[in-house]
Amino acid sequence: NVQALYSDSMPFSIVPALSATPDFRRDPQWGLQILFMNLHEPPFDDPRVRQAVNMAIDKRALARYWQSEPAWNPIPAMPGYRRPSSAPVGVKGKTYDVMAYDPPAARELLAEAGYAGGAGRQFAFALTAAASEAGRQTAEIVRHQLEKNLGAEVRVNQVENRLLGAGLRDGTAHGATL
Repeated sequence: NVQALYSDSMPFSIVPALSATPDFRRDPQWGLQILFMNLHEPPFDDPRVRQAVNMAIDKRALARYWQSEPAWNPIPAMPGYRRPSSAPVGVKGKTYDVMAYDPPAARELLAEAGYAGGAGRQFAFALTAAASEAGRQTAEIVRHQLEKNLGAEVRVNQVENRLLGAGLRDGTAHGATL
């Protein structure tokens, strides 16, 4: 007899079966999934790369996986607050909205940073995620989107949560971390 399960510890694949039972209840919860990038090492030491990655990830698709809505800001809405609807950035006379899901523009920015597919350096990095089904599936969604939209070579690694947090805190995390 289970009294409670949190969504990041319960495989989403069993939600449909549980939803069919009369005693199943889903309550909303606040959560935030952040893609941390090591700014001190290539490829993420170049802001154009970070902007391209942001534009190449479909946040609505990730939110659908999490059965949620995209959080466009880590701060919940407050009365009178309007979230930003865009974040324009100028690069060599062209303006990009780095909040938008725009794979063609993301490829342009990545090429500007020297990762122009076959003609430039290979855009490759490690993506570290929590050692859980939700962590793996979230990392695989991001990996797939970046491979499809940017031609990236993303290696997914999973580690225990305590090691995940320690790597971010002490600066030993390489590549990107979810």
